[in-house]
Amino acid sequence: MIQVCKFINMWKKVLLNVFYNVAVIISVMGIYYGITNNQYLYCVIFLATGAFFVYQKIKLLKAVKAEIRNKK
Repeated sequence: MIQVCKFINMWKKVLLNVFYNVAVIISVMGIYYGITNNQYLYCVIFLATGAFFVYQKIKLLKAVKAEIRNKK
């Protein structure tokens, strides 16, 4: 039962990582849209959200790395 919980927990982290990747890609596309259409407010908003998701992704990767180290 414990192994199943760990497996599900890891899948949650994988899906969260996929969500963060998609969010960063959308942010980059939004920044591009803002620059091409001279909508600099969009650039600032998408830059802030992209930075937030990159920060969250780094935190998640550090947590996964620590979890793997503790497993061994």
